[in-house]
Amino acid sequence: MVMRPVVALMRHPVARLYSAFKYKQPISIFGGPPKLPSTIEEYLQIPGITGCQTKMIVGLPCNSFTNLTSLDFETAKVNPPLSFYTLC
Repeated sequence: MVMRPVVALMRHPVARLYSAFKYKQPISIFGGPPKLPSTIEEYLQIPGITGCQTKMIVGLPCNSFTNLTSLDFETAKVNPPLSFYTLC
C-alpha cells in the first residue's frame, strides 16, 4: 500500500447543507421538472441530498442518489483517494 500525505479541509455537514440550500439552484429529481425547495426541511427530504462529503471522498458526485453504506463511510475515514482534498 502506498502511503501519501493527505490534507483535508471540510465544512461542518450542517453548514454545507444550509449553504447548498441557500444557493437556491433548482433540483431535478429522477428526471422530473426542476424544483426549488422552499424550506430547509423540504430540501433535506430530497433523496441523495445528504452525505456530500463522504460521496466525494469515495469518488461519487455530491448530487448522486446513491445510498451510502457503512463500507463507504469506513473507506472515507481511512483511505481518502486524493493527495489534496478540499471542500469549503
